[in-house]
Amino acid sequence: MNFTMWGVWHILFMLSPIVGIFILWILFRKCNERVKRFVGIGLSVFAIAVWVLRSVEVYLTTAEPLHYELIPLQICHLANFVLLFAFAAKNKYAFALLFTFFLPAAIMAIIFSNSLENFNEFNLRAFAYIAGHLLIVVTIVWAYISGFVKLNLKIFLWSFLIVFVSYLIILVVTNLVNLMHFYGAGANYFFVLRPESGTPLAWFFGIGSMITVGWFSFHPIYMVLTALFGLVIRGGLFGVYLLLEKLRPKKKEAACKNRRLPTEIEGCT
Repeated sequence: MNFTMWGVWHILFMLSPIVGIFILWILFRKCNERVKRFVGIGLSVFAIAVWVLRSVEVYLTTAEPLHYELIPLQICHLANFVLLFAFAAKNKYAFALLFTFFLPAAIMAIIFSNSLENFNEFNLRAFAYIAGHLLIVVTIVWAYISGFVKLNLKIFLWSFLIVFVSYLIILVVTNLVNLMHFYGAGANYFFVLRPESGTPLAWFFGIGSMITVGWFSFHPIYMVLTALFGLVIRGGLFGVYLLLEKLRPKKKEAACKNRRLPTEIEGCT
């Protein structure tokens, strides 16, 4: 695979979530919530398995026995575990985080997938990048279509607070991991120290400069502008959610007939 930004493969990559969402909707549109939760858990476990395979490959091919990428604190790595928790616990705050934070992050990773140009051939890391981000976008959007995402102003504000506090914690953790060189020295969880090249966040990084105090480094202007940018994106998605909810037809869930899936779970017509 010869991947180039805005080339054929990139365009297909950007269009693939639409296909995945449509397939899930067709297959499970007549299933009840219990079956859909089972499907969501299965998709989440599969996404985690993809991350585990990637981590094994990183462990076997890097010099550091404990590489910083083995810690699942990159945004889209962490999203896999939040997905599993959201479906398993039916947690409304987790679904709010997925819809307003992890979803736009995964979409940006698909649109600005510059890192795929670093691979001369299709390998496990390239597969993990493509499959991982595809699974996140498809599963979250399907979760919304299936009615798992429930937002109101209180849930939205709480989810924003969770992201804000996590952002500050991740800054400390990133600096600590970089201080412990046996993890490697390139940790950049949540892109808290620097942006991915070619993304809109790179514009913010050019304003001001990095400040280093002992072992602790941070870029205050970049962090503030990134947080404001994230707030705008999340607020926009909250507005889209409210609009779509007004347009969503209100109808009673059809009663399901007794029909068994291959997994022996009832709940689809």
